[in-house]
Amino acid sequence: MFTQWGVSLSADNIGALRSTNGNAGQLFVNGTLRPGNPAATTLADRDEVALVYGTPQSGESIPSRYDFPSGL
Repeated sequence: MFTQWGVSLSADNIGALRSTNGNAGQLFVNGTLRPGNPAATTLADRDEVALVYGTPQSGESIPSRYDFPSGL
């Protein structure tokens, strides 16, 4: 996923952000948590992707869909 930008991505890191002290990266696709290595996840056309690092704040929600404009 991040290869195009030269950013490392694995089950233990998002670039320089490491899974430590209770902070970890999580990948959500269409609002569903995808456990494991996010770099190994296969995405489909128009998937809604959220890569989250750290502890969610109260009231935050993970997006599950995006309404693409017609013609896209």
